[in-house]
Amino acid sequence: MVQHTAARQGDLRPAPTVAEALAGNVEPPAGQAAEAVADMFKLLGDATRCRILYALLAAPDLTVSAIAAGTGTSRTTVSAALRLLRTAGAVVARRDGREVHYRVADEHVAELLTVARQHSGHVVPPGPAIAAAPHSGAAAFPTPDSVTGRLDAAPGTVRG
Repeated sequence: MVQHTAARQGDLRPAPTVAEALAGNVEPPAGQAAEAVADMFKLLGDATRCRILYALLAAPDLTVSAIAAGTGTSRTTVSAALRLLRTAGAVVARRDGREVHYRVADEHVAELLTVARQHSGHVVPPGPAIAAAPHSGAAAFPTPDSVTGRLDAAPGTVRG
């Protein structure tokens, strides 16, 4: 089935391939840049760290105690998370006597958090792999076949 897009009323052309859509618009990161992007998403893959970052977006310049109280997390857990966030460059610290105050490092981190929150609010109807998956708690997404490297077909479909 060929999908079409209409550039103008009545002007139907085949939809662009992924490679065509990316050409000139988005250059996929290569090598170390791809690793850096993956590392940032891993960093954001923890709910506690996300809660801390959103707390810092709402009220910059917070101490560990204030973050712990605001997020309902122990001070030890907050300190450990902040250590990771600082190392990754997502937050910066400022010492004021015995207290250390934290804030989100820059507008890029703030923008990433804002977009991630907006995106997580989208409701996406389940696709065939999700809708047909058994409710056993197993992953509903296709996974690479260990022998061929091809994606396993969704449950109930025939691989061709």
